[in-house]
Amino acid sequence: SPKVIEVGCGTGHWLRQLQHRKINALGIDLSRSMLLHAREKLKGGSVIHARAENLPFGDRTFDRLFCINAHHHFADKLRFFEDARRILRRGGCVMTVALDPHNGTDRWWVYEYFDGTREIDKERYPSCTQIREWMKTAGFTDTFTSEVQHLPGDTEAAEALLNGMVTPGHTSQLAVLTRDEFAAGVERIRAAIQN
Repeated sequence: SPKVIEVGCGTGHWLRQLQHRKINALGIDLSRSMLLHAREKLKGGSVIHARAENLPFGDRTFDRLFCINAHHHFADKLRFFEDARRILRRGGCVMTVALDPHNGTDRWWVYEYFDGTREIDKERYPSCTQIREWMKTAGFTDTFTSEVQHLPGDTEAAEALLNGMVTPGHTSQLAVLTRDEFAAGVERIRAAIQN
């Protein structure tokens, strides 16, 4: 079976999904607190504390490498791809899943009511074009982008407020706002509901 690694595994959600499918995968993350949650969740799965830009493995160790909603956290995004290339065997592949707020196709209540959140995401998340350029620079030859999902635009702001989703901890976009910025967004939602 292929050797698989998740870089930026967080609490181990995707590793657990693979365990259910009898696929063994190793996870790494920089956050020790996230890894504590992952160890509890995985019961026997392996997770390691390490940096994405300095993967502690020998050359040509893995067949598959993936990171889901983590790449934007890496300090040196090109270096990550260079190290990923190093640890992958011939024919190995990388999959990274993330937002691309640069294309402007996502409509989301967070972007609509909380000023600056789309701009914050444009700074935090590299575009798909940039990611492909980094991958080519790192030596990957067949790079492509596939749009698999849009942000869940089916939830209206009023519904999100009613269901307790409008909290600073609900999304990283809301978590980075100041208290005043967050309060102003909540007031915009309430004003829209009343109209």
